[in-house]
Amino acid sequence: MSLQQTTPNEEAEEEEEEDESGLMPVSSKFALKVLEQVGAYVMQQGDGDAALQQIQSPENTIQQMAESSKKQTTIDSYFMRLN
Repeated sequence: MSLQQTTPNEEAEEEEEEDESGLMPVSSKFALKVLEQVGAYVMQQGDGDAALQQIQSPENTIQQMAESSKKQTTIDSYFMRLN
């Protein structure tokens, strides 16, 4: 077993590498699908009423977040304006 001593500069570089390899963005659609699969698993295990209620809360939150992020645009926003 060997111990390595790192300098503060090396530690900062390691932290930067960790930040760059962060989590990939997850869509609302994907998150809801995963929760649906978890719900199906819980139902298969039986007697999961309390667990299903706990799954319903984040599902509602994700649906609300998805609805609030929707933005209606006008048809002319897809065309370039010529002056």
